[in-house]
Amino acid sequence: MTYISYLITAILLWQINLNIQFYFLLGMFACLYFFHPRETKYLWITLCIFCGLFIYFQTQFVFSIGREDWQFGVINVNTWTLSISCFLLATWIRRQINRSWQQMQMTEQKTRQLLQKVIPSSIARYLMSAEPLSLENCITEHSFASIIFIDFTEFTPYSRQTSDKNLVTFLHRIYCVFDTIAEQHQLTKIKTNGDQYIAAVGLGNSSLSSYETSQQCCQFALAISREFEIKAGVNIGIKMGIASGNAISGIIGQSRPAFDVWGNTMNLASRLESTAANREIQVCQQTMLYSMQNFRFCSGLTQPLKGLGQVTVYKLLGAK
Repeated sequence: MTYISYLITAILLWQINLNIQFYFLLGMFACLYFFHPRETKYLWITLCIFCGLFIYFQTQFVFSIGREDWQFGVINVNTWTLSISCFLLATWIRRQINRSWQQMQMTEQKTRQLLQKVIPSSIARYLMSAEPLSLENCITEHSFASIIFIDFTEFTPYSRQTSDKNLVTFLHRIYCVFDTIAEQHQLTKIKTNGDQYIAAVGLGNSSLSSYETSQQCCQFALAISREFEIKAGVNIGIKMGIASGNAISGIIGQSRPAFDVWGNTMNLASRLESTAANREIQVCQQTMLYSMQNFRFCSGLTQPLKGLGQVTVYKLLGAK
């Protein structure tokens, strides 16, 4: 407002030398910060207008009065040099601003992609926004989800026979295979806990029906079983537990918050995995009922599970 008011005053008092031309130079640099990177065309038009106005007022109004010809020539050369220098400097500053914009956008994109790999996209978008962190926006209730626990058998003897580096390398290689299969079957990876891999269907994609959720989890379990036999390369087995039902997911805590899932379904899947034998896939009754049209199961067996009482357990045998 100060800048515009001074220009208006200078126009009204046009017979008095108020050095208005230098305010046009100031306008050249000020306009660099008022245009979006997509408005480059309007920026160059504004720069040219300010540059032309500076040359006009500098040569025709102020310094041309009462000067000799050689002095006027020197002033003109100096005016053009100053205007071109400011124009080139403004161009360089604009390029630096655009480069900073591009770096910020690339950094934001990488951060968003990293967050979406660690946590569901809905929570990632919220964390990337400027809204204050609240529990309501970080916690989501799911009416139906299928959770799978994967664990290795004979892992402790293997860990005693090999070095820690080889052990971590093995886990990294196998978990990368699991991650790839999880993406193919639209599963959300929850976390890894040592030699335990936990994932779920129905957390990020609410459009799936209960039947589709259970069946995708069973397909994922069978794919994991096949790939593990091929790519394990060591004398280690695998076992799994699948449970379906309601669950709640989100991130809690302030220091290094991590994504996790809670609820009875999570506990049931954990117990089914812990009681499974080598190369077995144990599922709960609800998972079996929603998947029995496309998958084969053995007869149900009632057995006690810690903290859950007597539960009917089924073993997934394969696809029909």
